[in-house]
Amino acid sequence: MEGEFFGTAIIGTKGQFVIPKQARDKLDMQPGDQIVLFGGKEGVMAVMKADQLSGLLAKLGINDVLK
Repeated sequence: MEGEFFGTAIIGTKGQFVIPKQARDKLDMQPGDQIVLFGGKEGVMAVMKADQLSGLLAKLGINDVLK
């Protein structure tokens, strides 16, 4: 999936945005799933499903981040 483009989103007045359907389908994101947002240099943002991170976070001793 490296380098795959899924489309764009508009941030609404409440600060919400919709993840494009193609991305939700490819990443198996369902209503109610918890996601984690990461920010990087130059305004880059990454989105991951929280359950994909739970094992790594547990190893790092950061279990209480995802609730």
